[in-house]
Amino acid sequence: LYCNYCGIPMCDFYGHSYEGDIQCQKWWCRAYDPEAIAVVECFLLENITSDMTEYEKVRAIYEYIAQNVCYDMENYRNDTVPPESYTPRGALLCGTAVCNGYAETFDLLCLFAGIESKYVIGKGMGALHAWNQVKIDGNWYNIDLTWDDTDDERILEYKYFLLSDDLFYRSHKATSEKYERYTSLKLPVLVK
Repeated sequence: LYCNYCGIPMCDFYGHSYEGDIQCQKWWCRAYDPEAIAVVECFLLENITSDMTEYEKVRAIYEYIAQNVCYDMENYRNDTVPPESYTPRGALLCGTAVCNGYAETFDLLCLFAGIESKYVIGKGMGALHAWNQVKIDGNWYNIDLTWDDTDDERILEYKYFLLSDDLFYRSHKATSEKYERYTSLKLPVLVK
């Protein structure tokens, strides 16, 4: 089964293919979700300016997500995580996400801010997990917003913010990059 928008095979976080009439959940296919894109555009217009450095943009995106999204712990513990919590829609409109919702949201905001990033899947402390890599000033760094967002009074720890592979891969192991940035994708870069 392939998405009508992007032609990419549709599968869930675990790699299982969807069956039936299910919409693509990929962040580059947000044409069907104008509400989430409206939140992205509002964030960018209020928080990202053309004179910001790449680092400043990445940090603003990181902090915005941490301040506005909580980990969907109750549903995670009960094995009842709704599909939205795996997506930018859940993070941006419902305020809840699990790791790949955080990572896809970070990737989406970076895309619209003109920052090169990747969504990565693998293992974190032995469990299935998702995080990002981001390119700043020509260098790639690892970011795990899920693990830095404590949800304790919105305290952001920065323990997994812009780490080198040597430090990051002590606790994480990538099994694959789920998405590569598509160079043919033409989205507006929105800045003040």
